Amino acid sequence: FNGGALDGKAPNVDVRRMEECFRLLPHTELLGCSLPDVIVTGKLDMGIAWLCCAETTGIITASLPAAFAGDLPLLTPSHEYLSRIQYYRHDAARQRIGNLLESDRDGADYAGMPHGGEHVIPGALFLCAFHAHGASDLAASALLYALQRWCTMGATVGGQSSRGHGVVQPYLWTDREVSADLYRQHLADHTDEIRAFVSKLYAKGEK
Repeated sequence: FNGGALDGKAPNVDVRRMEECFRLLPHTELLGCSLPDVIVTGKLDMGIAWLCCAETTGIITASLPAAFAGDLPLLTPSHEYLSRIQYYRHDAARQRIGNLLESDRDGADYAGMPHGGEHVIPGALFLCAFHAHGASDLAASALLYALQRWCTMGATVGGQSSRGHGVVQPYLWTDREVSADLYRQHLADHTDEIRAFVSKLYAKGEK
């Protein structure tokens, strides 16, 4: 990840400032950020969430750690994990006025417009990998902390959580021991220093 908008007049690669940014705000080491006059590249590579099915068996096997890949059950075809959905987009044939309904306009028959598609059934399993190349222990802890916060807030993906879409129950495996407590302690120990750094960084009103 990397990105943002530059507000400075010219690029300014200040290595010491970038190191200070990573030290105080370790999540920027992974996600990257935009300082007022330079875009900082992150170290996190985000993989695709693959549906675990017969068609993706090779990808799943290659992505899993050896200890898990050997116990992979026989996966069924992808069509067994899909289901049809259908909605109706209704035209306002009758307009509500207070507690009364206005008569049909011009006697037309407004049946509504059906639209639908396919969705993945509940209980389907996906595999998604994060690769944080050369990340520090503190940055890895910040990533785990963010994932834990996401879980406590509902663990939804996509933009239709209000309709019941996109709720997941994550299972996390890491190739090294990681604890979110390291990042929590970092925030507790450096709260004032972080605020001072951010205030100084954007002292002139840059965003």
